Amino acid sequence: FSLLSRSRESFLLLIWSCFIQTIVLFIVPLVLGIIFLYVPALSPTFLSPFLSLKYIIMLSTFIGLEGTKRNLRSLLHLAFYNKILTFIEVLNILSYTTLVWFIVYETGFLNFYILIIPFLCVSLFTTLFLSYYIGKYYLTLQKGPEVFSRHRSRLLKSRLFSYTNQMTRIMFSSNFLLPFLTLGRIITDGSLLTLINTITFTSSSIIQKIFG
Repeated sequence: FSLLSRSRESFLLLIWSCFIQTIVLFIVPLVLGIIFLYVPALSPTFLSPFLSLKYIIMLSTFIGLEGTKRNLRSLLHLAFYNKILTFIEVLNILSYTTLVWFIVYETGFLNFYILIIPFLCVSLFTTLFLSYYIGKYYLTLQKGPEVFSRHRSRLLKSRLFSYTNQMTRIMFSSNFLLPFLTLGRIITDGSLLTLINTITFTSSSIIQKIFG
C-alpha cells in the first residue's frame, strides 16, 4: 500500500482497481432483475415474489453502498486512520439503531421497509464520511510517477483469489444454505445445520482467543 500510495496518480488507479468489483456487483443484479421483471419466462420460479422494481433498486443500492463502504474502510485502515474509522463505525451503529427504534416507537410496528430504508440512509452518510477522509488522505500525497501499472497483475490476482475464497466460504455457510433448506421445507436439516454452525463458531472463537 505504501508503494502504491506514493503519488496521487498511483493512488487513484488503486482506488479504481478496488471499485471494479463493486461496480460489477452493482450492475449485474440491477440488469438481471430488470430482465427477469420484464421477461418473466427467463425468471427462476423462487424469485417471482421478489420481482419488483423497488426491491431490485434497493438490492442494487445496498450492494453498491456496502461494497463502496467496505473498500473505503479498507483503504483508510491501510492509511492508519483507525481512530476516525472507530468513531464512524460507532456512529453508524448508534444512528441506525436509534433511527429504527424511533420509527418503531412513533408508528407502533416494524416491517421490512423500516429496517432497510434507514440502513440505506445511514450507509449513504457513512460512505460520504469515508469518502471525505479518503479525499483528505489523497491531498496529502505528492504528484509523481505512476507505479501502479507495474503491480497491477499481482494486485488483481490477489483480489481474485481473495474474492473466490470469500465466496466459497459464504456459499457453504449456514447463513447461505439455511434459506434454501427452509424453502425446500427441510426444517430439521436447517435446524441441525444452524446448531453445527453455532458449535463450530463458538469452538473456533475460543481457540482463537486462547492461542491467538
